[in-house]
Amino acid sequence: MKNAIFLSLLAIPLLFSCNKTSSDPSSYHLTASVDGSSKSFNTAVVAIRDSTAGSSIVQVTGILSPITGEAMNISITSGAKKVIVGTYSDNDPDFDVEVEYVANAGAIYFAGSTLSGSAVTNHLKLVITSMDATSIKGTFTGDFYLASIVPGSKKTITSGDFYAKFQ
Repeated sequence: MKNAIFLSLLAIPLLFSCNKTSSDPSSYHLTASVDGSSKSFNTAVVAIRDSTAGSSIVQVTGILSPITGEAMNISITSGAKKVIVGTYSDNDPDFDVEVEYVANAGAIYFAGSTLSGSAVTNHLKLVITSMDATSIKGTFTGDFYLASIVPGSKKTITSGDFYAKFQ
């Protein structure tokens, strides 16, 4: 989990410095339904990818409100395998799959590998539907827990959908 939080912090400068030069940047998005309420994290949607030293990481981040800090961060890492198009879950032995929903600076909800040994009933499911040299698309759903404490305060996220340009 520390790795995911660290990577999230590294991505924040990218969010505010990204240069959207796509022919249709308005199509880039990160949306989800949080406890039944539709949310669009479409401010500075960005993706990063790195494959160095035998590890692989793909991360997608978007902000709903720079004022409140409400944001969503998706991260898939592996020490041995390459992240490719496919379905990933929080109990995948080869990948660390994490999604963070930052409701505000004091409330961060987590879903993913950090919770895999816990009593989670609606596990994180992340599907990368397409990925090429320039962009990534996919979907996600699952239960997110405040500060990774299960059982505890929970947000159910459905209809998660993203399309982001790699920086």
